[in-house]
Amino acid sequence: MSGDGRAASGLCRMALRYRTDIAAPFFCLLAVTFVSGWGTASRESWIALNNANVSKKVRYIVTAALIAAFYAAITFVFQPLSYGYVQIRISEILTVLPAFTPAAIPGLFIGCIVSNLASPFGPVDIAVGSLATLLAAFLSSKMPSKWLVPLPPVVCNGVIVGIELHYLLHTPLILSMLSVAGGEAIACYAGGIPLMFALKKVSRRLFG
Repeated sequence: MSGDGRAASGLCRMALRYRTDIAAPFFCLLAVTFVSGWGTASRESWIALNNANVSKKVRYIVTAALIAAFYAAITFVFQPLSYGYVQIRISEILTVLPAFTPAAIPGLFIGCIVSNLASPFGPVDIAVGSLATLLAAFLSSKMPSKWLVPLPPVVCNGVIVGIELHYLLHTPLILSMLSVAGGEAIACYAGGIPLMFALKKVSRRLFG
C-alpha cells in the first residue's frame, strides 16, 4: 500500500474508534479527498467508510459527496477536453455508478454543477448541462442491463447539451448533438464499461 493509502486507512481506523454517525464518514472523506490529493480513492478508505458504524443516511450523503468530488476533480484535471463544441469529458466515466448506488445520482449532479462553474458557457451550462446529467443518472439507475447503463448519458447529453451548443454557438443542431453524443459514447462506453467490470467484484464492499 502506498504512503497515501496508509494515511487514508489510518484516518478511517481513527474514525471507527469514535463510533459516531458523524465522525467516521467525514474522517474517511478527508482521507480520500485531502490525503490522496483528489486522486484515485484507496479501496481501503472507501471500504472502511462502509464498514463504519454509521447510519444509512450519513453513508448516502458522504458517498454522494465523494462521487461529486471525484467527478469535479477529474473534470478539472482534464479541463481542455471537458468543455466546448468537441468534448470528451473523462469524468463521465463515473456515470455508470448509479448502477451500483443511488447516492451516485445526487453525487453526479452536484459534481457536474461544480464542474460547470468553470464552463465558458456560464450559467446556461451550469443549469442545462447539470440537469442533463441528473436526468441521465436517474435513467442509468433504471437500466435492465449493464450494457445499457452508459446509454442515458450519451442520449441525454447528446440531445440536451447539443441543443444548448446550437443555441449558444449557432452551430448546426444535428452536428452539435452528434458531437456531444460521440464524446459521451467514448467516455461512457470505452471508460465506463471497464469501470463497471472492475467494480463488480467489490461493489458490495464499496457501496454497502
